Amino acid sequence: MILDCIEKVFHGQDLAVEEATAAMEEILAGEATATQSSALLVALAMKGETEQELLGMARVLRGKTYLFSQYGPVEVGLCNSERRLLLPNIEGQGSGNAGGEPGATFNISTATAFVAAGAGVRLLQQGHRSANSDLESARVLEALGINTRLPVWKIARGVAEVGLGFVFEPVISQAMEQLSFAYREIPVPTAFQLLLPMLDPGGAPGLVIGVHSARMTETVGRVVAQLGVRRAFVFHGSDGLDEITNTGPTTLVEVREGQISVSQIQPGEFGFPVVRLEELAGGDASQCAAHNAEMIRSILQGETGPRRHVVLLNAAPVIVCAGKAQDLAEGVKLAGEAIDSGRALHVLERMAAFSQQSEPRQ
Repeated sequence: MILDCIEKVFHGQDLAVEEATAAMEEILAGEATATQSSALLVALAMKGETEQELLGMARVLRGKTYLFSQYGPVEVGLCNSERRLLLPNIEGQGSGNAGGEPGATFNISTATAFVAAGAGVRLLQQGHRSANSDLESARVLEALGINTRLPVWKIARGVAEVGLGFVFEPVISQAMEQLSFAYREIPVPTAFQLLLPMLDPGGAPGLVIGVHSARMTETVGRVVAQLGVRRAFVFHGSDGLDEITNTGPTTLVEVREGQISVSQIQPGEFGFPVVRLEELAGGDASQCAAHNAEMIRSILQGETGPRRHVVLLNAAPVIVCAGKAQDLAEGVKLAGEAIDSGRALHVLERMAAFSQQSEPRQ
């Protein structure tokens, strides 16, 4: 089946849901070679993935995902591809201008998770682990004193007791081993970067997803709606970030009870100035995870400026998805209160202590 799918996509034809499902099942069963799997993913990326193709593959992957809600409900799942952090020097993934601005920001999504949890949201963040990046979430969390190599049951306990859990492949799913090459070896965004955020291993009714392409935001939103998620936000910044940005407009798709709305939001709508991308920089190899951890801790301790603003913007949709704010403006306000009250920093401290505890499963 996968060879037929490759040929069909190579000639510019779309796959039906059933064909995409069968192809993904072959990949996960190990029946397709890495070359065949790569060929299909790259061909789909060149053609442009459709709603039906992503839906078919996502359904298969969701069936292989571990669940993290056994100790209590997860309200929101949070994920982006972290592509700027994992592959900051790939051509075309930089800042997009001739000013020599940095290709990688500080780890916005990790800071966002602490702030949203500080606002009372029970959330599970999917993160990434790489062999050659000190900016991705696993290493930054470790620099913050958080053990990121926890078993499934303890991650679920963290959501129940602390309000927050961090999950990384292969713990997310038994299927990750067959798909990890898509991150490590294919130097262009593929369907895998779109599928991973849709796994929703916490079974949350709300999802907040950053994607690598503005043109894919509505497609991902429609897939998420068909997967049964009640409330979701999908976004892409005009500067290339798979975050809500404060350097310019952000394409934002909102999913609410199966209905889709598409808009563009500007930082000025929330009282924030437009800034340069370099003001969100996470540093180079000489300013690695420890430097990013310091940035996040400073934000949680009340630092003002562009980094705080971008974190507030990204925490807002998480808070809205959890039903704790009516709209993004109120979400921004509550996110600010979570920082200024010290609750967000307290979540970080509790998470670090909890993750380091040695205790038998209960």
